Amino acid sequence: MSGYVIFSNEMRAAMKKAGEDIPPVPVFGKQMGEKWRALDQKEKDAYNARAAKARAAKKKALAEKKPKDKKDSPKDKKDSPKDKKDSSKDKKDSPKEKDSPKDKKEPAAENVKAKKPKKNSK
Repeated sequence: MSGYVIFSNEMRAAMKKAGEDIPPVPVFGKQMGEKWRALDQKEKDAYNARAAKARAAKKKALAEKKPKDKKDSPKDKKDSPKDKKDSSKDKKDSPKEKDSPKDKKEPAAENVKAKKPKKNSK
């Protein structure tokens, strides 16, 4: 999150509280950009400091959510049956993969659309 995002969110909340109509996103974004550029550096620094604090808090919260022991994490288990691949069988050499006439199926007659003859208009 950036200082601009915090500023923009606060401005949107203030507009809602005042009962003002919030313009469409492109218009609102342009308005907020103009107001952000008009702020002096001291005000921008205050918003940026709050954003840095919010980023640090989020990073800390995410670090606390991560499993401490990666061996217990289901994503890291290498013995999962889904992840196992039988390396003894090479699918390219398998007879099932080779093209044979009996493997090729013709489309069913009911699924094939017949072409309508063209009408000659004279």
